[in-house]
Amino acid sequence: MTRLSVPATVALTVVLVVSLGAGTTVFAQEVPDARLTVTDATVTPEQPVTGAPTTVSATVSLSAGSPSPVSLDRVELREGDETLAAADDLGALSQGGTLTVPLTTTFDSPGARDLELRVVGENATGAEVSATRPLSLVVESAPPQVTVRSGSAVADSPHEVAV
Repeated sequence: MTRLSVPATVALTVVLVVSLGAGTTVFAQEVPDARLTVTDATVTPEQPVTGAPTTVSATVSLSAGSPSPVSLDRVELREGDETLAAADDLGALSQGGTLTVPLTTTFDSPGARDLELRVVGENATGAEVSATRPLSLVVESAPPQVTVRSGSAVADSPHEVAV
């Protein structure tokens, strides 16, 4: 039996690692065919209040590297399992294209909201593609809508007030 010196053992190990590595195939992670994203979301008015319409404008984009257009079936504004607003049958989005979809809803009670924008479409092969984006906002109580000024009213004395 032949004994190898430490430098020879290290050299043999390096040769084995390099030769085994030369035959190794690296598998790339699969990239989805349609790269659909919700790239932006704006809220109007910036400070939503109860009872008043609030519009969330979702900008949907399809990457220029996508192999084919995507037919946009639905864009939704969701809170948990509830759909607050939706737009359907929006047409096709070409590679590199964007579309802004306004979704309008009202909120009955004040407080913090954790919402989600969800877009669903279909690629050229008929497969469903989708994308989501979280959206947080705070709904304030609406201020009073009517103000009455009575002038010089006196207790227990009838006085007309114009409203």
